[in-house]
Amino acid sequence: MNTHHVPSPPAPATEPGRAVFTPSFLADPHPVVDGLLARGSLHRVTHPTGRTVWLVTHDADVRSCLRDTRLSLSHTAPTPGSDSAAPTQCPDTATALAGQGTAAPVAGPGTRTLLEMDGPEHLRLRRLAGRALSLRAVRHQRAAVERRAERIARQLRSVDHVDLVRDYAVPLSFHTICDTLGLPPRHRASLFRSASVLQNPARHPGHLVDHHRARVRARLGEELRRRRRHPGSRDGMDRVAQAWSADPGLGEDLVVTLCETMLLTASGVTAHMIGTGLLALLERPHLVDELCRGDLPADRLVHELLRWETVTPFSTRRTATADVPLTHATLPKGAEVYLCFASANRDPNRHADPATFDPHRSTTTGHLAFGLGPHYCPGGALAVLEIEVALSSLFRLFPKARILDDPATRVWNGSFLERAPGALPARLAGALPIAVPRAGTGSNGPAAGATR
Repeated sequence: MNTHHVPSPPAPATEPGRAVFTPSFLADPHPVVDGLLARGSLHRVTHPTGRTVWLVTHDADVRSCLRDTRLSLSHTAPTPGSDSAAPTQCPDTATALAGQGTAAPVAGPGTRTLLEMDGPEHLRLRRLAGRALSLRAVRHQRAAVERRAERIARQLRSVDHVDLVRDYAVPLSFHTICDTLGLPPRHRASLFRSASVLQNPARHPGHLVDHHRARVRARLGEELRRRRRHPGSRDGMDRVAQAWSADPGLGEDLVVTLCETMLLTASGVTAHMIGTGLLALLERPHLVDELCRGDLPADRLVHELLRWETVTPFSTRRTATADVPLTHATLPKGAEVYLCFASANRDPNRHADPATFDPHRSTTTGHLAFGLGPHYCPGGALAVLEIEVALSSLFRLFPKARILDDPATRVWNGSFLERAPGALPARLAGALPIAVPRAGTGSNGPAAGATR
């Protein structure tokens, strides 16, 4: 394969990739993504901090990079505020993936997460996450998630106007990960308040963020120690604790950080995925009708949603530890790299007519919303289950639900690393007890052994 280094970039004002760091990308990333796809797969761009970064956009190259061990997460030393320049461009930043280099890390200074590890250490810690979020464990959760979603949705029946992000997506995703981990109900109100601060750190003073982080870590540490002393509860924390006991070389700080990451990302990011999916269906009533009639399998719908509107447009930043050949170019050693999931998921070489939302297409499961390779999102199966159940449960009860806001003034929260509607004001009109199949009568989500 012939490769070549990308030439020096033009002046920053003419760099097409600079638009990634602007409010226009947050409001609608697809014109920017389509433009980058048309210009090639590798783009050298000046980050708002002044650093040079590289964007990889084509599906084949993004997939190759996700599997390439020469692109390291652990060699990417976090720089305080290095990726928080997007919030300066977009003041209303509210990203849940704090561990992806946004306004504040998931863990405190000196503590690394799965998103900052490679190799054997990453594999050891990932095995613990896999125990808590295995496909088998997720399958056992289905009935409980369905009950939870229906209970939350039914509580909205008497409300004329609701915010489906605040009143439905957020509580469903938060309680689902708490149920999965086995966190006691009596601690959830406190955990929810702290998680809300940690998922939106740029909106709060640093001392408050530190206070809530300490509270969350203290609670999770106590739950882990209790399960090591008294095993057998058979919940996610119990499975993590027993796997940790079998690998005592892992320090408590790392294991607590893992649980903290699972709690914050599985509640925050999944809520954003649910909100984005609800918006897509509220704008397409014919698909709601298909779903309610049973003509549209919920699993196909969810995977197409994840492809068509990728909540995390870019990956965590990686560093090239050597020259990395791509299809028609080479990433130079030392390059700071972002892989564009949003563009890969709309690459016409992979998905025919990619801008069209089509749950019946043959490539719905070929998306990269959860990544690929050794860093595939371990919570992918649980997220797919939650989105399936959330959509099916809500529209089963409220098939005539309608969105109330104006698309022209809709607020999107986040940054180039993660984006989602900040609110979904809706009227849940025409509540009818339609008998349709429960969510997920088809697939149960990604295979347990799938890798990012």
